[in-house]
This record gives sequence, C-alpha cells and structure tokens, in this order.
Amino acid sequence: MTDTAAFEARIASLETEVRALQEAVLQLQKQIGPTPKPAETRLRSRGMLGSPKPGR
Repeated sequence: MTDTAAFEARIASLETEVRALQEAVLQLQKQIGPTPKPAETRLRSRGMLGSPKPGR
C-alpha cells in the first residue's frame, strides 16, 4: 500500500469512528434530556463592593 492509499484508508477509518462517536453522543443526550443553561453570576456594582467612602 502506498503512503497515499494508507493515509486515505486511515482517514476513512477515522471518519467512521467520528460518525460512531457522534451517534453515541446523540444517544447519551437523548437519555439525559435537555440540560439547563448554567446561570450566569451577576457582576457586582462598585457601590456594593465595600462600605461607602467617608465624605460622601
């Protein structure tokens, strides 16, 4: 087998594995159902970070 043929065979093998993994991921996602989006933590405003500065 030439190098080109070997590479093409390897690529075909990897593409088959990728398709199998994608199918497995889809099956797992169906089993666990929809997952909620993680809540984003709100950034604190400057006024909440500490006590007010004297003189204000």
